[in-house]
Amino acid sequence: MSDIKIYVTHTPDSKNARVRHPLFTHVMAGSDFCKGPLPPGMQPDNTGDHISGRNREYCELTAQYWAWKNARADYYGFCHYRRYFSFASGLLPQADCGCPVYPYLNRETEQTLCIKEAAGRIQPYDFLIAKGIPVRSLFAKDVVSHYNNAPGLHGRDLELFTKILCEKYPHLRAAAQAYLKGDLFYPCNMFIMKRGLFMEYAGMLFDTLTEFDRQADLSHYSREGRRTPGHLGERFAGIYYTWIRQQKTYRTGELQMVLFLHTQAGWVQKAVRDQAGNGRPGQFKQSGQTQGRTDSVQPGQVQKHQNSSDAENRRCGFQLKECPGSEIPIVLCAGQSYVPVLYTCVQSIVHTAGKNRRYHIFIFHTDIRADAMETFADAWRQSSVRVTFVDVGPWITGYRLKAKEHITSETFYRFLIPKLLKHNAKAVYLDADVIVCRDIADLYDLPLGEGDLAAAACDPDFIGQYNGGNPDTREYCKNVLRLNNPYQYAQAGVLILNLEAMRAQISVRRLFSMVQRGNYQYSDQDILNIVCQGRIKKLDMAWNVLADTGGRLEHAIKYAPANMLEEYEQARKQPYIIHYAGSRKPWMEPGGDFAKEFWRIARMTPYYEQLLGQMAAAACAGRGTFAGRVRAGCSGWVKKTAKKVLPKGSSVRRAVVWLYWKMK
Repeated sequence: MSDIKIYVTHTPDSKNARVRHPLFTHVMAGSDFCKGPLPPGMQPDNTGDHISGRNREYCELTAQYWAWKNARADYYGFCHYRRYFSFASGLLPQADCGCPVYPYLNRETEQTLCIKEAAGRIQPYDFLIAKGIPVRSLFAKDVVSHYNNAPGLHGRDLELFTKILCEKYPHLRAAAQAYLKGDLFYPCNMFIMKRGLFMEYAGMLFDTLTEFDRQADLSHYSREGRRTPGHLGERFAGIYYTWIRQQKTYRTGELQMVLFLHTQAGWVQKAVRDQAGNGRPGQFKQSGQTQGRTDSVQPGQVQKHQNSSDAENRRCGFQLKECPGSEIPIVLCAGQSYVPVLYTCVQSIVHTAGKNRRYHIFIFHTDIRADAMETFADAWRQSSVRVTFVDVGPWITGYRLKAKEHITSETFYRFLIPKLLKHNAKAVYLDADVIVCRDIADLYDLPLGEGDLAAAACDPDFIGQYNGGNPDTREYCKNVLRLNNPYQYAQAGVLILNLEAMRAQISVRRLFSMVQRGNYQYSDQDILNIVCQGRIKKLDMAWNVLADTGGRLEHAIKYAPANMLEEYEQARKQPYIIHYAGSRKPWMEPGGDFAKEFWRIARMTPYYEQLLGQMAAAACAGRGTFAGRVRAGCSGWVKKTAKKVLPKGSSVRRAVVWLYWKMK
């Protein structure tokens, strides 16, 4: 019997169900990145001659490289922890994706795949590959367009790879052209080859990728884009298979690829109960620092003063006093309709406040009622936090302040901070739709450089859109914002402001004149990025963790440069400030991302019942209303009919889906 080795690649630190059979060797691809010990029986890919440290770019190719350099066998095969070959004599029923799909990898499905008959199916062939999928079912006209359509990938890279390949190995040119312009795609780098073929294959592949690495620039690519070498290796498998078939001297064949949805060993996760609330992401402090503390508004929420040298302040009749040196100035902007959310935000600041610091919260507004101000005053009279309401109406008179979509006009009030806090050198600004999970003093104490106008976290949503998630954003950035480096675009919901530098460099008149143009998609945030570009210090993203609402992570953030996506994911594990940016809020959708953290604080406020009422009203505006029930019913009827007329896996269903996406 031939010595057959089929390598099953696993991702670092994963614990997956495994096929137990002598033909299969399980490899931890990217072992360099493992934080814990490898599971028993798992082969690392960082022994001998290896490129394990390139796993984030090369994916499963690091396991192929290791096998090429360190293992000896008659046949070399490769599959994945959730994608295996079927060695059954007949075809298994396929799903819409073009391959059979099963929920779990277990003994029953191993029997379905006929694992025990694998050796007998392999030995009559020189080259076996995962069964080709018609690109029409993948909403593409050929293999090239399928690559170009893939999220995060760029057609120029496939062109460069093909150019290098054909220059180094001109005998593959015809096969490359035939495969890339063909209508059949061989997926997932899954194949089984005889030793001689695999040695030739690996030599050409890694030689070509080495030159590609030298010429290409992937520095701003998303996490998926950073995997470009792995994707190119996948296309090379199809090119090489096409060339082998053109020779007509080798025995070739195709095996069905089977996908398993749940592969984690013991996939039902144990529920963890942490009654103490320690160490959980976004968990609020429960120490004696803030328990029993209340806050107060000092008498005279809007403070009037007689001595003012500023002409406009004389016209308006007042200005704000300087915060004592020991107080931390914090500014929020809101209107009467936002008071319940505003109060919840302030409550979170109080809840996490340090016992040895003092805080002065300024609320810029034009319409908050006196009874709401009294509610704030009654709550925190004896605490180290005081609240001052500032009616900014006199300063915005004559300006047309209209924000886009769900953003309210109050967002522009932040432009007044340098003017109204004219005796302060520094201040913190917060959007009202945030929950503070860490002492805001830790943010305020972060140093600003001499040339910095502000400090802010990068905006992974905007940058992800710019980096491929939304082509319109790239055009908007080029034609409207005209930023020198869009990859430094800042999220303005949490800011440390260098008020002295801003007063010297940026006038309020200039900011409000930019508002009048009305062509900025993200309103004041775009304006701040324009006027402060190159002078915004980068904050740890944990200080402004955008909640994943409306599919933000899937449709935008995942396209951000890979290092930025990783920073966002790390920040989510222990956020310092949670920001519910966007139109979908936790007081509308209580099951949303980080919504529990909002409601944990909301329960401490006198507006809890009002917030519940708003949530109920939002629900009634959708499915709860008659129109909503009609829409839901129609949608359900359409789905049921489609399932009957267009059964899964049928050619008619694939054709209809392809036509739908073509029209869309």
